[in-house]
Amino acid sequence: MAARKFHYLRPCSHQQTGVGGEQQSAGRAASPSRHRGLQSLLMFPVLMATMMIFAAMTGCGAGANSAGTSSSSASGATGTSNTAPPPPTFELITPTANETVKGTIELAVNAQSIPGLDHIQFILNGRILYNAGEPVTRVQPPYTFFWSTFNANDGNYSLFAQGLDANGNIIKTSSTVNFTVANGSTTLAFTSPDPTQKLSGVVNLSLTSNVPAGDGALAKLYNCFLDGASIQFAFLPATAPTFPLDTTQYPNGNHDLLCTVSMEVSNQKILAQAETVLDFEGNAPTLLLDRNWSSRGRRRGASL
Repeated sequence: MAARKFHYLRPCSHQQTGVGGEQQSAGRAASPSRHRGLQSLLMFPVLMATMMIFAAMTGCGAGANSAGTSSSSASGATGTSNTAPPPPTFELITPTANETVKGTIELAVNAQSIPGLDHIQFILNGRILYNAGEPVTRVQPPYTFFWSTFNANDGNYSLFAQGLDANGNIIKTSSTVNFTVANGSTTLAFTSPDPTQKLSGVVNLSLTSNVPAGDGALAKLYNCFLDGASIQFAFLPATAPTFPLDTTQYPNGNHDLLCTVSMEVSNQKILAQAETVLDFEGNAPTLLLDRNWSSRGRRRGASL
C-alpha cells in the first residue's frame, strides 16, 4: 500500500486564481494596514501626553512658560519672593553735608547686608561722640541716636560712623559728613537766693539756663562751689534746678558762690557759668578750741 502524501496549504496569493481568489487575497492584504492605522490612532494621545510631560519637566515650550508664569504668580500669592537682597550699605543719613543744626538732632545710619554687624559708634572730630558725660559706643538697630548739640561749642564739625562686630572690631566705616553747630550764647543765672539779703538757716539755691530740657540721656551737669569747695554735683534734665543750701554749716559773713552747667564729664566743657556773693548771718558762732587747752580750760603741763 503506497504511503499517502499530505499537502499543507499555505495562504500564498500566487496559488489563488480567479476573481474570487483575487478578492480574498486583497482582503487579507488590507487587514494588516487597518490594524496599523488603528494602533496609530490609539497611540497618538499617549504620545501627546508624553510630549507635554517632557516639556513641563524640561521647561521647554509655550506650555512650560505658562506653567512657570503660573508658578511665579502662585509664589507671589503665598508671600514667597525671589527678590535678591539689597547690596551692602553703610552710610550716614543725618546730619546731611554742610547742614547747620542746633538743639537736639538725630544721628542716623543706613546699614544693610553687613555680615557680622552688631552695633555702631559715632566719631566726632576724631574722637568718640559724648553725650551727657558718657561715650556713645553701642548704638543698636535701627542705628539712630538723638544727640544734644549743647555737648559741643558752636562751630564746624566732622562726623562719621563705625560699624563693629560683637567683639568690638571695626568692620565698616561710613564717609565723613561736615556740619555746623549754631546754638547761640548759652546762659546760666541765679533766681534765688537774693544776694542783697542776709541769709540764715536752709535756703533754696535755684538756677535757670537756656540749655533745652531733655530726658535722662540728655541731662545737664550742674556743678556748684562755695568758697571753692564743691557743694552740688548733679545731672538733671531740668533747665531750672533747685538745690537746698544749709547756711548753718558755714560761718557768718560773705561767701563766694559759683555754679556751672555743662554736658560732658570727660573734659568738663562748661557751657555757661554764674557767680555771686552770699552773706550768711544769724548762725550760731563756731567755737574753735585751742588744742593746747584741756577740757577744763587750762593749758596742758601748766602748774596750779
